[in-house]
Amino acid sequence: MQKIIRIDLGTVNCYLLSVKEKFILVDTGGFTFQGNPTDDKCALLDRKLAENGCFPGSLAAVLLTHGDVDHIANCRYLQEKYKVKVFIHKDDLSLTRGLTAEKVLSNFKFDSAVMKAMSFLMGSLIRKMIIKIVASYREFTVDGFIDERTDLSRYGLDAQVILLPGHTKGSIGILTKDGDLISGDVFANVKKPGIAMNALDFAALRKTVASLTDKKIQMVYPGHGTPFAFNELKEKHARRGN
Repeated sequence: MQKIIRIDLGTVNCYLLSVKEKFILVDTGGFTFQGNPTDDKCALLDRKLAENGCFPGSLAAVLLTHGDVDHIANCRYLQEKYKVKVFIHKDDLSLTRGLTAEKVLSNFKFDSAVMKAMSFLMGSLIRKMIIKIVASYREFTVDGFIDERTDLSRYGLDAQVILLPGHTKGSIGILTKDGDLISGDVFANVKKPGIAMNALDFAALRKTVASLTDKKIQMVYPGHGTPFAFNELKEKHARRGN
């Protein structure tokens, strides 16, 4: 059984997987959208890695669930200090390079009328914050790609990569043999469990979520908020007749 350690960086999660004497980090955290948006989380991430026994030399790989800047912004720091290789799905590679406000905003589309209205009213403020984030972003080298054919056993992980397109085109998840799903931003649990409020393609996201009902998922480890039992989400949709 692999231990999954949630690293809460304030507004975003990354997950440290402990495998024997090595570690795998899923997502890296980065910028916050609260307070000063250009505050990165390098020092906090560094401290939490150390608290869990992860130091330079023991971090075997970084696996990115998707290319949102708040999940990838610490990659350059980790490559420099930990000499670790970083992997992402090829369809999200463009989100890591030549970052612009337009790229960051590409999946800031909403399905609900309320969120659409809020996005419209706060559009100017959001753009200003993102422009600051883009200016401070440090580009990193992607060392390789991950998809459903990736063999995670080389890292000692008894898990598989599953494709979860919708939030971004190249979103992926890590599903362990024990039924733990590290989902990136496909799911969130800030106030209650649910699917992503924003997405590049909601039709693809709904198809992704529907496809997961056939998988033996026990716990979901979301990109934002606390882990939750997958049954909570299935029961919620059942009550709605979905």
